[in-house]
Amino acid sequence: MKERVIGSLFLILIVLIISFNAFKAKGLDNIKKYQDEIKQEEVKKEERFFYDETLKISDSQWIIQVDTFEKIEPALLLAEKLENQRFNAYIIKKTIAEKRIYRVRIYSKNSDDAIDETIEKLKESGYSVSIIKK
Repeated sequence: MKERVIGSLFLILIVLIISFNAFKAKGLDNIKKYQDEIKQEEVKKEERFFYDETLKISDSQWIIQVDTFEKIEPALLLAEKLENQRFNAYIIKKTIAEKRIYRVRIYSKNSDDAIDETIEKLKESGYSVSIIKK
């Protein structure tokens, strides 16, 4: 009886050691890799919508500001939504009175883009617009 108990305990110990080595910190590594991938995707997403404003002003026929946010997340969501609606969206990061703001704007890619049609589409979609450059 004593031998069976000792044998069972030894077997359980071996199973625990093997399972510990098999799963040793792999789950934590996978979680860290997943978190790093998410952060990289967020950085790529941010970089996709941020441009040098002076270049945009000189390259564009017109620029319209759609909205302004104090946090980046809603600005990114709106820029993505506008991009999905086939607008050329970008975000300007500005600090005013020690407060960071994010301005979501759209621009013309070429001279064929009509500002009046764009304003009408934006208003139909429920956006209020401010013309930055005409």
